[in-house]
Amino acid sequence: MPSDRRRVFIATGHYVEARRLARAPARDGKVLLSVNSHRPPIEVDEARWNVAEVVRG
Repeated sequence: MPSDRRRVFIATGHYVEARRLARAPARDGKVLLSVNSHRPPIEVDEARWNVAEVVRG
């Protein structure tokens, strides 16, 4: 899995720049993302991650 950062859509007009974590989330079809080191990981649909724009990679 490449260590890239993507601009992930969260809600209408809201995006976050995040990287995917290697550990698996508790639910199928979801991925864990790290936004920064001061906040806990967030869980989003894998489809959102797959269509997100690569910012750095």
